[in-house]
Amino acid sequence: MIGFRGVSLFVAVHVGRASNFTHSSSMDTYCPTAGDFGSDGNVKWHGNGWTMYGGGGVHSKSTWNLNGGYIEFDMDTSGANAAVNTNLYTTSPERGQLSGTNDCDIQGQGKPSCMEMDIVEMNGNCAAQTTVHTWPNWNGDCDRGGCGSGIRIGGKFHVKAEFSPGGWMTVLFNGQKNEHYQPSPSKNSQDYAAQTMQRLGAQIQSSQWVGWVPQGNSCPAGGDLGSSRFSVNNLVVRGSVVQGQQPTRCASLGISTATAAESDAVLV
Repeated sequence: MIGFRGVSLFVAVHVGRASNFTHSSSMDTYCPTAGDFGSDGNVKWHGNGWTMYGGGGVHSKSTWNLNGGYIEFDMDTSGANAAVNTNLYTTSPERGQLSGTNDCDIQGQGKPSCMEMDIVEMNGNCAAQTTVHTWPNWNGDCDRGGCGSGIRIGGKFHVKAEFSPGGWMTVLFNGQKNEHYQPSPSKNSQDYAAQTMQRLGAQIQSSQWVGWVPQGNSCPAGGDLGSSRFSVNNLVVRGSVVQGQQPTRCASLGISTATAAESDAVLV
């Protein structure tokens, strides 16, 4: 994410310390629920999803190696106010930092810096941006400023972030690829992303805050955080657990992995 964060749309932190980190080399399909996340603010859970009212965030208690895997979900920003950032993204905390809160991010404001993959950051109900942040510096490539790609979208939509084994993230909104990154992630950036995924995994974060939003000059002004709301529904993760607790598998909920993220979104 770019700028300060209270908690980049379209996506959370781990419980557990070094003594109880878990590593699973086998890939599985997960449908994380309330018990798999820490949260702050006014969050209402519904199965493997949530609705967030006003400022706040959710933070997974596990990290996943997503190389060759994906994260997908339905998002509804119909109730999000203009110039409010709603999002879903991942961070990669060092071992010993995972605690079910927002323990690190690329900017490192009052916390450690770490790799951040912004699957979606929304500006209200107007526009989205996907951003890759690998380097905690301002030296170019996918640094703190990031390698970003924007798209106009709003309302109810489906998001799928696919992670290649080589470290490239492709995000699709309703099946449309949003990967025209500027600048384009270098081979070094891709290698670093793949290696970090394998070593530390990716922790899911999702929040609602005000400060920075994509396409701020072309979307409506506003910034009313208190009455803003958005939903993430039918969250599915395909990967192998690297740190933290074992999250809820889709099979344990009786959810078919073929249809886990295909049902209608819920807006409460």
